[in-house]
Amino acid sequence: MKRLLLLLGAAALLVAAPAMAQYIYLDSNGDGICDANDVLGPSSTNVDVYFDTNHNPDGGLVACSDGTSPLDIFSYQWILRSSGAGSVAYGTWTDRMAAQVPGGFLTPIANARGGTDIFVSIGGIVAGAPGLYRIGSLAITVTGSPALSFVETSSVDVGAVTAFGTHCPGNDFDGSQIFGRDFTGNCGTTTNTATRPTTWGAIKNLYR
Repeated sequence: MKRLLLLLGAAALLVAAPAMAQYIYLDSNGDGICDANDVLGPSSTNVDVYFDTNHNPDGGLVACSDGTSPLDIFSYQWILRSSGAGSVAYGTWTDRMAAQVPGGFLTPIANARGGTDIFVSIGGIVAGAPGLYRIGSLAITVTGSPALSFVETSSVDVGAVTAFGTHCPGNDFDGSQIFGRDFTGNCGTTTNTATRPTTWGAIKNLYR
């Protein structure tokens, strides 16, 4: 009986434990979401970057791993990489967090680019409440049919990561939620290469 109670207690802890599955995504067509319609082409002039600090990609609510600290946001950094049959020339990054969180997000920390990658990092002193944010817009010039995706590291800056600063301690107790360590939810753009209406084509569309 004692062993059964211990097992039940352990199971209860697993069920109650907060999950960490934040979501970062791109929107290239202005509808505020990321899906198979976010395709880059010659007419694409910008992409918006979104962070959802306390939801899964499917909209499920998540909490900080310590069960008490907020999954708020007081800084951000991200790395984008282009790939596929074409190229992307990166233009100006326009921060939109300063307008959403007055007094915060005022300090550009880094802006590096090279080859297929771009890295942007901006800090602040006032935290925004947990939730969904359109953190900014990146001007782009597109040739061919490339795709953009978030990556964990880049040679353009040895310290570059995709992450946001938060009062939630995180897995490394560094006050950050880092892509690839603390969360994996992400969505980039797609190419305009047609997908055939086959079983494999249907599966491919599910994971775009």
